[in-house]
Amino acid sequence: MTSLKLLLRFAVVGGLVVLLLVPLLLIRGTIGERERYRDQAIERVAQSRAGAQSLIGPVRVLPWTQQREVEVVEAGLRKTELQTEHGYDLQMPRQLRVQGEMRPDERRVGLFRVPVYSWHARLQAEFADAAYAATPGRVYGQPYLALGIADV
Repeated sequence: MTSLKLLLRFAVVGGLVVLLLVPLLLIRGTIGERERYRDQAIERVAQSRAGAQSLIGPVRVLPWTQQREVEVVEAGLRKTELQTEHGYDLQMPRQLRVQGEMRPDERRVGLFRVPVYSWHARLQAEFADAAYAATPGRVYGQPYLALGIADV
């Protein structure tokens, strides 16, 4: 008789454990769905924004054109042709000052808040005087400033 009571107690405790596992499994499913929705919200905000960016430069670009006389042999005859070559000299700044303010913001998608950031920057560069070697036949053009911004 005592073994029957003991068996009945084990059965009741086992049944209660199984009954308590059912809501736990349902909660896990809800948590998984919410995680997927959160990831979708982050992805949606990322697609609407520019994404990660990198700032390259500034660089001073000095275009040049150079003409040279080149001897060419055609059908046993030597001819002199004028060959034009184009290129660029690049100069990095002697001093570069970068100031900026990172502004946090948040976008709301459904239940979820997704943090986004904006950087408002000011760049100030000083370049050394352009002292380029004089090369025969090379003509320098108008220098300009190049700044690269890459969205990844």
